[in-house]
Amino acid sequence: QQIAGAAGLAYLAVQQSMESVKAAQANETLSQHLLQLTRDQLKSGLATGVDEVRAAASEAQVAYQLQQALGAAKDALTRLHRALGLPLDLPIELTDSLGVVPASSPDGGDAVDRALHQRPELQALEKTLEQRVTEKEAAKAASYPTIGLIGAIGPSGVLPTQYDYRTYSYGIQMSVPLYQGGALVARQDQAESRRRQAELALKDGRHQVEEDVRLAEDSLNTSRAQVKAAQLRLDLAQRLMQQAQDRFISGVADNLEMVDAQAGLAQARSDQIGALGALGMSQVNYDLALGQIAYETPTQPESLP
Repeated sequence: QQIAGAAGLAYLAVQQSMESVKAAQANETLSQHLLQLTRDQLKSGLATGVDEVRAAASEAQVAYQLQQALGAAKDALTRLHRALGLPLDLPIELTDSLGVVPASSPDGGDAVDRALHQRPELQALEKTLEQRVTEKEAAKAASYPTIGLIGAIGPSGVLPTQYDYRTYSYGIQMSVPLYQGGALVARQDQAESRRRQAELALKDGRHQVEEDVRLAEDSLNTSRAQVKAAQLRLDLAQRLMQQAQDRFISGVADNLEMVDAQAGLAQARSDQIGALGALGMSQVNYDLALGQIAYETPTQPESLP
């Protein structure tokens, strides 16, 4: 589960970095268009040299951000190779892009019950507790008297091979641990201590699972709300960008409003990508909290070198 979750998070990081590259490319295209528009307005006498320098500085900043996005995407791909155990020079092509994946999330109580039955570490702790209980019973039973049957059969005679007869012997043997009281009590106390530790570990594990589920569910619900808010902000930023461009073309405003709107649009795109990435990661963490990440185990695992 942990390995599958790490691979899923690495995949989401690559998706997010790829979307950041696309957004940076869109920002660069827009900044180049605005720079050319400013130069055209300058030739028409509707803009000043300050407007041109401002637009050029904005275009240079966007180009720098694009290079940062490309570098982050390469780093994310390298981490994905490492998470999947693939050669670092092996090309990887994503089959889908970052987006909202509909996923049902049960209410808190139902989710906690499912996690308590599905989390593998809880199953391991339950088996450990059963083992400790058995060890305690065995340590207690060591103080009981033991009864055993003994018997033998063989020849008996004056000489080993003459006048010999088959003889039989049998009996009952009882052993009482009279002089092992201190050692037996110590073993019983040790077994009880281990049983108590296993019981506390299981109890703490259940509380931890409940905490994981509730925190993951809160994070998932918060991420969904953030995605909606980020999408609304992106829509408003696009409208503001269009209005600022129209005002600049009409000559009723300088390109300061346009540059500010461009920066706001770039930030809105970045926030939307971040919200979508956080939503995907919250879904992976929620599935991890429930212990229900689906993955396939190879029927014939690769041999290690």
